[in-house]
Amino acid sequence: HPNVILAVVSLAALAYAVLSSAVIPALATLQHSLHTTETGVTWLLTWFLLSASVGTAIIGKLGDMYGKQRLLVWTLVVLSAGTLLAALSESLPTLIVARVIQGVAGGIFPLAFAIARDEFPTDRVAGSIGLMSAILGVGGGLGLVVGGLIDEHLSWHWLFWLPLPIMVAAAACAWRYIP
Repeated sequence: HPNVILAVVSLAALAYAVLSSAVIPALATLQHSLHTTETGVTWLLTWFLLSASVGTAIIGKLGDMYGKQRLLVWTLVVLSAGTLLAALSESLPTLIVARVIQGVAGGIFPLAFAIARDEFPTDRVAGSIGLMSAILGVGGGLGLVVGGLIDEHLSWHWLFWLPLPIMVAAAACAWRYIP
């Protein structure tokens, strides 16, 4: 069922993309709440991007070796664990560790592209990969807007509590519906 598979991998990709940028509007709030400097709070972005850079290549290769569906499920579980840790964080070092764990999940994108290539009819592969690529950009923009709204109206912890159920649902659906 290519449509179900596309919905599942798109949900996973959207959750990751939104999470990647949602903290940006809340950096000043995080700085004050965690009693740190501007430099200290920017490590949240730096370590996230660094771990995403490394994790993307490694998880893509492991997906080729051990199965894309299996690695997608585990990547979503790791992303969920990092998000839970971030939601529970009360210190900058703990939040940085949580963001490193979340960043590793950047491997969702190569796994999603490979699953589309393997499972979809040839005439639907390009469009599906295009859609998932667009989700990366749209999700990043959406994360900025949603992150700003959450920062303005709720505690910064909600930047992580709100996407957590979506990630858990994506992991369960990947386990259930992706061959």
